[in-house]
Amino acid sequence: MPSPATEEKRLKELESKLKQGKRKAQLLLRESNFKNITLEDILQHWNGSALKRNTDFFKSVEAVYQLEEKKRVKQKELDRTRSENIPDGLECGVCLDWLADSRLLVCGHSFCRNCLYRLYDAAENNIICPMCRIATIGQVDQLNRNYSVEAAIQSCRK
Repeated sequence: MPSPATEEKRLKELESKLKQGKRKAQLLLRESNFKNITLEDILQHWNGSALKRNTDFFKSVEAVYQLEEKKRVKQKELDRTRSENIPDGLECGVCLDWLADSRLLVCGHSFCRNCLYRLYDAAENNIICPMCRIATIGQVDQLNRNYSVEAAIQSCRK
């Protein structure tokens, strides 16, 4: 499950798309023969509406309707994520989510195995820690798992 910071970023991106979609729909609404109906009224009754037609206006309303739905879902996910606060030391500093299959660098910092794959420099055969910039020589799969962190995560998530 993504961290609150990640979810907030995704929600902001969705809100930006929604704002653009609403602007486009409003412009098309002004040009249509539905001038006496508000966009909010159309959206409120859109799902079961017989108004769905193959025009630019109705395509834009459909896009706004779908973005509204995505925004509601994303907001619920964010609320759930916020309530699941990740304790210090159990969050990956790269993806900002719970540490998954955590691996321990020589500096003592732990990160998700998949995140370390993104940081691995094959040419240098090392990983530079994003927290302290200390290099760990070797491949990701050669790193020790951080079993104590994994046990702590297990106990927190029960």
